[in-house]
Amino acid sequence: MGHEEEELLNRAKEIAKIEFPGSHWSYLSLRDKEEMLERAKKVYSYKPAEEKRVCRVCGCTDTNACIVEGGEGEDIISTCYWVEADLCSACAEKEAFRRAECAEIEQASCRMHSPNP
Repeated sequence: MGHEEEELLNRAKEIAKIEFPGSHWSYLSLRDKEEMLERAKKVYSYKPAEEKRVCRVCGCTDTNACIVEGGEGEDIISTCYWVEADLCSACAEKEAFRRAECAEIEQASCRMHSPNP
């Protein structure tokens, strides 16, 4: 195993510690291990380490990530990850939610102002 592969594996194990607290890497399913490796590739392999990535919305970085809580009924807490070169997952989700709200408001406004037949 080369240095880069070993570093990627170590990063995947770090992500797994957050996602599966109290679980040892060797006890994770193959599917979970593959998912952690893919996430590590997305987060750590996109740009060289000397280039600092900053979210264009909230300003988070690789070393100062957003804390993200799980959905309704979930007690999972994790950190954001990069979905674009300069956009974190937390801000991408918020933006998608805002767009959906705006679309609903726009539709409601159109219905209110449309002439009745």
